[in-house]
Amino acid sequence: MQTKETQWVHTMSPRIHIIGLGSVGVIVANALASLRQRPDLTLMFHRRLSCEGQLSLTVNGIYNNVRSGFDVEEFHDGHWKRLPGQSGRRRPSSYDDPHVSPIDTLIVAVKANYTRSVLNTVKHRLSRNSTILFLQNGMGILEEVDESVFPDPEQRPHYMIGINTNGTSRTGQLSAHHTSLGEMPFGMAPRLSSPELSHGQWHQDPRLIRSARPMIDALSNSPNLNARLVSVEDVLHLQLKKLAINAVLNPLTALLECKIGMLYSSQQPWIRRLIELMLEEISAVLRALPLPFQTSLDLEAEFAAKQLTSMVEAFARRLPQHSSSMMQDVGKGSETEIAYLNGFLIRLGMKMGINCPVNNYIMQAVLEKQESQRYGGDKQRASTHQQRKAQPL
Repeated sequence: MQTKETQWVHTMSPRIHIIGLGSVGVIVANALASLRQRPDLTLMFHRRLSCEGQLSLTVNGIYNNVRSGFDVEEFHDGHWKRLPGQSGRRRPSSYDDPHVSPIDTLIVAVKANYTRSVLNTVKHRLSRNSTILFLQNGMGILEEVDESVFPDPEQRPHYMIGINTNGTSRTGQLSAHHTSLGEMPFGMAPRLSSPELSHGQWHQDPRLIRSARPMIDALSNSPNLNARLVSVEDVLHLQLKKLAINAVLNPLTALLECKIGMLYSSQQPWIRRLIELMLEEISAVLRALPLPFQTSLDLEAEFAAKQLTSMVEAFARRLPQHSSSMMQDVGKGSETEIAYLNGFLIRLGMKMGINCPVNNYIMQAVLEKQESQRYGGDKQRASTHQQRKAQPL
């Protein structure tokens, strides 16, 4: 497909801010910018950009294009600052000071372990009328955000969750490879324990939230994402399924330093057995979940160990050449999302009296390898740091 520059019509629609420009953030921003009547888009960076001139996002793979015309904000010296001359708009921007200007809609595509720190830099710009869409792996993130970022339920923004199954990989600071077409269902965020929410709030139609409507329309009409609005029950169902997949494939590929297809093409029977043991524990936790709302979801059937085993294998065989982000993070000695994958399942199991020794062993092995890489083989220093990191899990 021929690469082309953006042609778009300016509208007075509310602005969508996107924070987290990894591979998922890039393909989402690129897709939103591909709309003929595109929303106003602001890309938010926590690091200084190395590029000069007008910023553009490039996506290659199942399609190829370059999109520009974004507003850009950088965070440094404790403030958000807008970069001049980026969007090339035909009229002045609708906001002047990005450090204090309100945010109607925010898409958060940073990794789970960075969510709290990122939101703390923009919380003064968000209100009870704002909507946040979380596009991340793992679970347990929202409870942390409630506690440390938005502790007052009356002033808390609306939360939505997106579950991305599009295959992506980062190829540069502002570019990504869209490796395989999946889908991106999204909807109101389910909670496993939120006593302040009434039954009616669980089933609130997000289209009735003023700040959410432009994002819902834009995502649903964006090419190449297969995004669609789903119910809160469907969000929970899809979240739990992806949690099970990621909790197995991500740490094992990180430990074995392989692509996910190798876990099933390997002639080593112990790998298959390890996967089965991990999924037996995960199945026990998911089938015992106390759901906070009425649902037709059959936990026993959906999350039986045999069903999960087939689901994980099918996913791995669909994307055999995929390299997990956890493998890449461990290789760099960077912090991983394992606390929100296996760590979340372990903590959830403990609350219900279900032990997960195999998943705990795998999690500790990932943490140890991560810290060993970070400290360049200094095992004693890495072990001390890893023990401190593991305590809250």
